[in-house]
Amino acid sequence: MITDVTSVKGPVRALAEKRGLPRFVGGHPMAGKETSGFAAADPRLFEGCVWCSASSRTAPAWRLADAGGIVHGDRGAVVPSTAAEHDRAVAEVSTCHTCWPPR
Repeated sequence: MITDVTSVKGPVRALAEKRGLPRFVGGHPMAGKETSGFAAADPRLFEGCVWCSASSRTAPAWRLADAGGIVHGDRGAVVPSTAAEHDRAVAEVSTCHTCWPPR
């Protein structure tokens, strides 16, 4: 299985399909911080986070669960979606002007 951790799934899925990668399952760990760089590294960042697995036309459904198992073991949750569903949801959260900054 091949996966990724990018925040936009549509273009990556399209490229994987164009390149003929039948074992590709798009992934996006829903975890992060407002800080960046080496000093902000956190070895526990992904523990318990939700892993969004975006299916492709060629990846069987069991690969979605497999992607979550590789990343989380039993410490997190896998949320299956399509690339379009994922990208739409992330765009909504990323552009929520009424949500940030907190009041």
